[in-house]
Amino acid sequence: MLPYRDLGSFADETEQVQEMVTDGLFFCPAARLARAVGAAGRASFLYSFQHPRAKGWSPEWHKMCAGHSCHDVELPYVFGTYSQLDQAPAEVQLQEDVMGYWRRFAHRGDPAPSDGAAALPWTEFTTTQETMLLDVRPALGMARVKERACRIWDRTGYRFT
Repeated sequence: MLPYRDLGSFADETEQVQEMVTDGLFFCPAARLARAVGAAGRASFLYSFQHPRAKGWSPEWHKMCAGHSCHDVELPYVFGTYSQLDQAPAEVQLQEDVMGYWRRFAHRGDPAPSDGAAALPWTEFTTTQETMLLDVRPALGMARVKERACRIWDRTGYRFT
């Protein structure tokens, strides 16, 4: 069985192409790098921002991201600016979780909470091959994802010229 759904299962092919491009350009190369970092004896951590941003899409080209979690969608959560657009409790909590993970990673090299934070634990990719799926709770958590797709991309290569 292929790692991607049959194109006939989508209303159009846009979602399928977006998933394949995301895997080939972003997720699978990042996972490959995380494995290499682990093989070199260093800790690595991997995340996938799963939450579609509901507000704040102003450029015309971002309209295709409505209802999806596109590249860079997490930046307002990282820098603490999304709550200016959306004060929903789940959105504010996600922003606090994301800022905390990034802050701890910058400070200690490990995003896992050890400071009494309410955020969920984040294990090293190098030991579990699990990726932190960042979304509003309870969808937030660790999971093994995209293994089959990344095996194909790893064999195919990542030369995009």
